[in-house]
This record gives sequence, structure tokens and C-alpha cells, in this order.
Amino acid sequence: MTIKRTGRRRALALTVAAGFVGAGCLGVALAENAGAANLPATAVGHQQQNAHIVPLGSVSGSPLAQTGGAATASPVATASGSATTSATVSASRPTAGSSSAAPVPSSTSAGQAQRAQLAASQLPALAAEKWTAVGAPSTRAIAGHDIGENECVKVDGADTWSQQAFSGGDGQNVAIQDTFVFGSAANASSAYQVLVSGMGACQQTTRALQAANKVSVNARVTETASRSDEAAWERTWTGVMGMSADGPQTNHLYVAVDGARLIVLQFTEFPGQAAAYNVSADPSVLSMLGAELTR
Repeated sequence: MTIKRTGRRRALALTVAAGFVGAGCLGVALAENAGAANLPATAVGHQQQNAHIVPLGSVSGSPLAQTGGAATASPVATASGSATTSATVSASRPTAGSSSAAPVPSSTSAGQAQRAQLAASQLPALAAEKWTAVGAPSTRAIAGHDIGENECVKVDGADTWSQQAFSGGDGQNVAIQDTFVFGSAANASSAYQVLVSGMGACQQTTRALQAANKVSVNARVTETASRSDEAAWERTWTGVMGMSADGPQTNHLYVAVDGARLIVLQFTEFPGQAAAYNVSADPSVLSMLGAELTR
């Protein structure tokens, strides 16, 4: 998908994850909502002058069924150098009974995910960003697939994935909420601990990625807040095109787990697109996420 951004276009590639935008820091809309957002699909790896091609997130394991329409696969390099299959997915919705429809989660699992869905008004930096939801949340069964959240962490072992994208900063900054439902509280807790460990090593991981791509090695990752089963981080760096956009940016990532559900909320600031966010508000963001999970 393509967004006009101060005379430049920031192209956002889609994975074949059942029509989802990849789960990285910069997703903007689900494929099935691209038409509503007036954001045309753009092929992964199709280089355009003055464009940033951003394959956001990755899904490992066997490919999920596409949402609808044609999909053209192409390999996308990950931070580790391996390749994951990405595709351009058309903006059409699947027809009822279509054999290409994505796996459908159980009504119980889907309900658990949807109960924890945030409204745009609950997101951090609301006054500056003026967040608006891009389309409606979409929910898919993903058993057997790992969902990459950024270059440092992924969510493994979930049964159901629900995703909602938000647009802010006059459409230039972006946010994503990913809600995961697991088969047990133990599995959700394990996934949370893996995320915490990955973010603890994220500065080293990101700097290695920058060095490998001959980008200024300047990444700084700080844990900005933590509570029992909740944590927040800020990453400021010169991005490497791939799961993130290239160029200067600040990523904010929040994780909370309760029972069998886990939320990953993240948003990215690009310089000059909105007033800089103050991370002193992060403890209250975690409190809000925890409250959502207890609903």
C-alpha cells in the first residue's frame, strides 16, 4: 500500500497472512480495508523512486490462505538473513464460502480477542497524533505460525490473531494493535517472556542489523515502564528498510499478558510529523492495557 508523505511515498507491503498487514512497527491497513483507506496495494520488493518499501512483519510456517483476490509471492529478507514469503494481496473481501478464505478461529477465541480491542481514543499520544482507526479489526486463526513484531521479537504459539491499524500525525505516523489468544495461560506467559527477552537484547540486535546494512550504528533501546506481566520500550534509530521503514524514527512497543491473551501495541514516530511523545506516560499506557485484558 502506498501513502503520500511530504512529497514521498511510503509503500507498505502486505504479507500473505490472511490479508493482514505485517505485524511490524509501521503497518497502516489490512488488505481487505485498503480500498476504504484509499491505499492501493504495492508489490513487495517493487522499488519506486523516492519510495520506502516496507514489508511489515513476517509469518513463518506454511503460508496462510489469502483473504481474496490474486497474490504474487516474493522472498523478503529478514534480519537474520533468511527469507519469508510475502505477497501483494488485492483489496477485495473474500466471498462467502470461498475456498481461499483464511482460517476462521473459534467463536470463543475470536470473542476473547475482540473484547480486548482498543479504541483510537485509548492510544498513547492521542492529543498529538489524533489517531483514527484504519478500517475494522480482522481476526484469523494462526495456529502453527510465528508472527514477527519487529526485527527483535516475534509471537509464537498463538491460536488466534486479531489486528487493528491506526493512522496519526496527519496520516504520517502509524500504530498497530495485535491481540493474540493462546490455548492456555501458560503458553501466553511463555510468549510474553520470549518478547521481554528479545526486547532486552533489541539494542544489540538492531545495531548488528544497522552494521550489516552499512547504516549509522546508533540504535538506542530503553525499557520505559514495567509492571507485573506488562512492559514498554522505546527504540530510537536510523531504520533499515525491511520490517521497518528506513530513515530516522522512534518506535514504541507495549506488551501485556493476562490469562490466555496477549496484546502487543506499537506506534512509530517520524521526525516532524507530530509533537514528540513523552515516555513518562508509558506506565499509564500499561495500566490501560492491563485493564483491557481483564474485560
